[in-house]
Amino acid sequence: MRSKIKFLILLLLSFGITGCSSHSARGTVEMQINSQEAHVRFDEHELKVGDRVAAFRNDCQDGLAPAMNSYGVRCYEKQISAGTVTRLLNGHYSVVKFDERIKAAEGILLKKI
Repeated sequence: MRSKIKFLILLLLSFGITGCSSHSARGTVEMQINSQEAHVRFDEHELKVGDRVAAFRNDCQDGLAPAMNSYGVRCYEKQISAGTVTRLLNGHYSVVKFDERIKAAEGILLKKI
């Protein structure tokens, strides 16, 4: 009986903790239009015109970085630019104009800010 009560308490606590965690919208650059604009993909209806996003690349050169990839190389996300959603193409795809020029943008990780 005590083990069932402990289990229920742990279950309720885990729901409470996950319920309080914040959701951070994440997406990727799917196609670069020019040096400052790109088509981006987020979950359905995550973005609206005027939203800001930050662009990140993985930097795997620093041996002091906090996380390791599957090859045992230490990597961290390095912000390379930020941008504004200028147009919605459909539920998943939008156009973002970045503040700085970016090269080889396809696959860059994005986070809504």
